[in-house]
Amino acid sequence: MLTTDLRPIAKSMEFKQMFSSVELLLRIELEYLFPMAHIVTPNLKEASALLGGVQLETVDNMRSAAKSIHDMGPRNVLVKGGDLASSLDAVDIFFDGDNFYELAALWLRV
Repeated sequence: MLTTDLRPIAKSMEFKQMFSSVELLLRIELEYLFPMAHIVTPNLKEASALLGGVQLETVDNMRSAAKSIHDMGPRNVLVKGGDLASSLDAVDIFFDGDNFYELAALWLRV
């Protein structure tokens, strides 16, 4: 297993220019990279894109997203919810395939 952090890159402009389509890039990530990844760390927008545009608006949505992304092959998933509108805290959800861990800290909006 590849021991690395895989950050989904489908929304990055540099990678959009390198690949003929975002769909191709997502297919490469899902078929080849996710199964080798130790951890995948999407933010809310990236997790939404991986799940076909599902809106992530609550911590429960983030948990569901972490489970669904885990089912795509990575060993662990950390959904980063720093800009989760429904929370006054910065909340991340970690899922290891068995357990969910909620990581929360006061969000200082500047």
